[in-house]
Amino acid sequence: MNSKKECSEYLKLGVTRKINHFGLVISLLFASIAFPVAHYFRPDLFLLFAAITFLILAIYFYFKQKSKLKLQYFDTGTKALRSLEIITKIADILSWEVRNLKHYSNDKIRLELHTKPNSFIAFGEMITIIINDEYLCLNSINTVDKFTNQTISLKDSNENNIMLFKENFLKLIANYQ
Repeated sequence: MNSKKECSEYLKLGVTRKINHFGLVISLLFASIAFPVAHYFRPDLFLLFAAITFLILAIYFYFKQKSKLKLQYFDTGTKALRSLEIITKIADILSWEVRNLKHYSNDKIRLELHTKPNSFIAFGEMITIIINDEYLCLNSINTVDKFTNQTISLKDSNENNIMLFKENFLKLIANYQ
């Protein structure tokens, strides 16, 4: 598979994680369905307006949440196992926890790095890295192991962690060469 093509795909989540990631969208869809049902029993123009508003918001947040699952291409120029060594060092340096390490082969590895919660409203981030020979596919979203609706507002923090990861990776790769 073409490396750029593979990284142009979206991060695949399990059912529970997908429900947690799209929790706000699901809530808004239920609200947009509940208002027409309420309108049936008590006709009111406000209820129809509210249903349409919630439906529009659900569509907007669906595409916003889906865009957060896009993988980023990062050229490394190193073999997968060497990249894995560097990534585990970065995880130690930044105090990130390595979880769900899966070796598909010597040239394809998938792992998740989890950051620590940085406040009482954020539950940390899940940085997914798909390691291939010569390149990485990266993604950072708020943790989906817990139900969190606040994933909407914390995108900047996720982008900062990806940049921090890339900077550390480039520093460590320079030390190896």
